[in-house]
Amino acid sequence: MQEFSKDFESKFTGPIGVLITPFDSNGKVDEYELEKEIYYLNNTRIKGYFACGSTGEFVHLTPQENKKILKIAAKKRKQDKTIVAGACSSNPQTVIDYLNYASDLGYDAAVVCPPYYARCSQEDIIDFYKVVCNAAKDIKIILYNIPAFTTVMEISTIEKLAEFENVAGIKDSSANIKNISHLVAFAEKRKNFFVLTGTDDALVPCLFAGCRGSMTALGACVPEIVLKIYDLIYAGDNKSAVELQKKILPLLRTADKLLFPLGYKLIMEARGMKSGSYKQAADNKEIEKVREEIKNHLNILSTEINGGLLYA
Repeated sequence: MQEFSKDFESKFTGPIGVLITPFDSNGKVDEYELEKEIYYLNNTRIKGYFACGSTGEFVHLTPQENKKILKIAAKKRKQDKTIVAGACSSNPQTVIDYLNYASDLGYDAAVVCPPYYARCSQEDIIDFYKVVCNAAKDIKIILYNIPAFTTVMEISTIEKLAEFENVAGIKDSSANIKNISHLVAFAEKRKNFFVLTGTDDALVPCLFAGCRGSMTALGACVPEIVLKIYDLIYAGDNKSAVELQKKILPLLRTADKLLFPLGYKLIMEARGMKSGSYKQAADNKEIEKVREEIKNHLNILSTEINGGLLYA
């Protein structure tokens, strides 16, 4: 059975931001803006960042483009930042290729979700991870339960997958507090498997339930707010943490008015970074309305961060 070092455990204790992939006017990855985003996060207290996640729109990109993003994030990382690679595909050989590439680049871990598009059985999920885990190089794997896009991973399935030597934990984006509570209890019993939440809307409830940390879009878009929530919880001010959680909900609801992840790209844009869009997901009038609403929400939230502005 694997044993975590204290250093490895600390890398996944706290908030990790999910990088948003910026695109230029031709729909290509904008390397300059991506580096700008990473540089910005390097100068915050955020624990680290996750490249090629759902918010990073990895499904729209070729394996070569995803590898380019992984390479840029690894090259521009600040040494004290945790870096996590997205290694998701329905093709196990593609996943293995991503994992080995991320290992060579020095990533701390990689996130692997179950096969998507076609629903599969729990046995199929176990077989998929078995192939991936046995073939991957020396890199820790974080399971990914994301019911919005893949088959739900049952707790019994996760417990079986946790037996693989290189499986270190799970990112759960279900916001199902009941299941997350059971996963946390399982993780505490094993002491070599951690649980992270992937849902900003339920960040505080998930941390209260015992999640070690988080891996979310808001962690990259508005790390100041996410860090403030953690600071309040660490200080024992749970009441204020709950209140701040409530205050970010209008921003999240507004972002979700547009097809994912366009709303979060607009949040990043409001922070002064160009994000572009892989494709236009809403008419300009609707986008402009959401853009203005996001600026208003950030203006209100700015009072929570030492009176500083949260928009450009």
